Amino acid sequence: MTGPDSLLIMSFVAIFAAALFLVVLTLGQRALLALAVCLPVIHLLGDIGKGTQPVEVFHTGNIGVAVHLGFVLLCLSRLRIDALTVTTLLFVLYLALLVPLSSYPLNSLGAYLKVAAAFMLLPICSALFTSLDRLRSVQRGMLAAFVLALAHFTVAQVFKIGRSPYIEGTVFLGGGGVFITYLIAYVVTGIPLTLALLSPRRRMMRLLIGLGAMYGLVIMIIVFRRGSLLGMAAALVTYFVLTSGVHRRRMVVSGVVAAGAAAITSPLYLPKLLPVLGFRGDFFRFFSETNRGRMGEFGVSVQMFFDGPVKHKLLGTDLFSSKELLGVNRALHVDYTNLLVTAGLTGLLLYLAVLATAVVTFLRSARRIRDRHSRRLLIATFMGLLAVFVGVSSSRQLGSVTSLTVAFLYLGTLIGVARSLARSGGAIEYARPTAPPVARRGAAWRARPIPRPPLPGIVPAPAGGPTGRSEPR
Repeated sequence: MTGPDSLLIMSFVAIFAAALFLVVLTLGQRALLALAVCLPVIHLLGDIGKGTQPVEVFHTGNIGVAVHLGFVLLCLSRLRIDALTVTTLLFVLYLALLVPLSSYPLNSLGAYLKVAAAFMLLPICSALFTSLDRLRSVQRGMLAAFVLALAHFTVAQVFKIGRSPYIEGTVFLGGGGVFITYLIAYVVTGIPLTLALLSPRRRMMRLLIGLGAMYGLVIMIIVFRRGSLLGMAAALVTYFVLTSGVHRRRMVVSGVVAAGAAAITSPLYLPKLLPVLGFRGDFFRFFSETNRGRMGEFGVSVQMFFDGPVKHKLLGTDLFSSKELLGVNRALHVDYTNLLVTAGLTGLLLYLAVLATAVVTFLRSARRIRDRHSRRLLIATFMGLLAVFVGVSSSRQLGSVTSLTVAFLYLGTLIGVARSLARSGGAIEYARPTAPPVARRGAAWRARPIPRPPLPGIVPAPAGGPTGRSEPR
């Protein structure tokens, strides 16, 4: 990309961001909320545009990042001063200090802006989205991005758009790349909560959501991104353990139905899946110069950590530039080892501290929710999403601003909703797994007055009498 082209794109992004600032400042908080809800769709559109055109540095994804950064700056004054906010700011500011120390400052700066903007959603959304209506709005934005991802993947298969990730000519990813499977994993994990906020009378919408979830799972299997599969499996186990018995039975029934549907439709996707399985069958390939598996990455990263000087151990080297640091054409895929190498032990500990603070902040509020069904549903959903986050972080989630945005937008909103329900004593309207219990006929019958025959010589007093007692004739 030439200098004038880069300058033109930078100017366009700056003008677009300035116009956005003016619109949001004019419309106020309602515009802020709407912008936050639209962030997943904005980033996904940027990914699609970026993946379908040859780019170097500046691309359509930069527009989404510019919008996101503008949103964060506008929301700084609305932050709550609590442990979650302080921990997140410490992590973001610490990474900012490492950018000028990098040997590749432009690479480090570009990656840093995406990571910082996404992480800031955690305290921002916990302060902004504090009601069930706003949670519904967030989920509408998630579903819109989910439908867009499914539609784009389908169109890519029909018109053979984009590249095939592992074997040429098997699966075409369009412009979204393999990172769309991360978005699918997050949205599918949140579907039980989505249905709990949706009236049971909207049966068609519930059916479409269920079919979309099944199609999303098929896409995850076909693409066979190991991080998303690991995260989805961890989320299912976590949700199964934390949810109620009725929901467990529903999960088993849904699993049987999904397995049957997968078996029936297998001729449609097996020709694409089998070659990918053959290529990706070895789940833990060890280190080589051209190909690194997760175990190999871990060994190399730990060795670099112990062999490096004290400065490298504490501060790392070349923030988010592991590909250039190692001199290979593949970045470190495990986020934890990436942070250990490029941000040091301090960066890794702050990263884990943000996640731990989010969990503690959420559970502190969620445990005070009075309605048992709402409490269990929110806890199961939050911990399921966190399980997806931990699993997906084994496959370079730090390189996907879309995935990080969806994760922290969802987790931050659940923290805010838990605070609100704990404070107000409210409940999720359709969180109860069954209809409200109705008294059994036997119990109702025993509660009724039993008519007795009058004693000899005794006549019952007329109904509504002054004393209500029976008097002798």
